[in-house]
Amino acid sequence: LCLGASLPSPSAVEFTMSGWSGYNSRFNGLYEVSDKMNDDFAVYTHMPTEGVGAGADWCRLWYHKGCWRIGHMHWTDHDKERCCAYTASGPVPAHSLRNQVWFDFNGEGSNRDHGIPKNNFVEKPHSRSIVVTPAIVDAEIR
Repeated sequence: LCLGASLPSPSAVEFTMSGWSGYNSRFNGLYEVSDKMNDDFAVYTHMPTEGVGAGADWCRLWYHKGCWRIGHMHWTDHDKERCCAYTASGPVPAHSLRNQVWFDFNGEGSNRDHGIPKNNFVEKPHSRSIVVTPAIVDAEIR
């Protein structure tokens, strides 16, 4: 641990996300708490098992300026607004996201699938059916 760094909140828990389809089905699966924080929330790691970037440790979920964002690990430190997909949520833990509308960048392919919200982001057919399932129930966190 670096001097001045903060640890993720004990209320941050791993979870699975499901419901993504098409190009961004790569965002389905397990999200684990990392040792990083951003805007007072844990940064999560996700290892895609299909599509662009499958099997590589590049994907992160982080909170910045009122949105949970999914994208490349480099952006969590150097370009926090850039992402592949996002949802505007207000300051709630990621495992608590319910009934959110997610927006995907309107482009596909390596290095052609990201941008800064709200430019070129669209609601897709799966956007309202993405489900976040905590590894433990909220009552166990308290």
